[in-house]
Amino acid sequence: TRAVALDNPRVVGIYYHAILSAVRRPADLWKAVERQSRGLKVTDPQVKARAYEILSKALESPEVAPWFTGYKRIITEREICSGTDIQRPDRVVVMPDGSTVVIDYKFYHDPDRSDINRNKRQLNRYIALLRSLGFHNVSGRLWYIFSNEILPV
Repeated sequence: TRAVALDNPRVVGIYYHAILSAVRRPADLWKAVERQSRGLKVTDPQVKARAYEILSKALESPEVAPWFTGYKRIITEREICSGTDIQRPDRVVVMPDGSTVVIDYKFYHDPDRSDINRNKRQLNRYIALLRSLGFHNVSGRLWYIFSNEILPV
């Protein structure tokens, strides 16, 4: 299998997304970088170090940190079904107060930012599904990691 070329924004997003999907807590980050790099045949140590640097800084953000440290329960990259509706949110975090936050990882905006409404609709589907399954006080966040932008939904 050939190495993945990280010269395309979509591929870079897939790489970073794969790393985050394997992180339960910040201490897991380097192991996730190593594992996903092996799986995608990313061998350049500078690429791995840069991914670690960017993501570790992102995880330190005051709004983001509780999603990786202060939760009571998490669901990552798992299909959630209700009837015929099947969704796969990036990260669902049940906080100690019983509230639930659905986080959708994003890495790039469309140049005209037209992606925001589409992404909000997707996140609203996740929120509705979780509410139908009995999750309480459900909110959503679009997390544009490279621009350090968090949009509430």
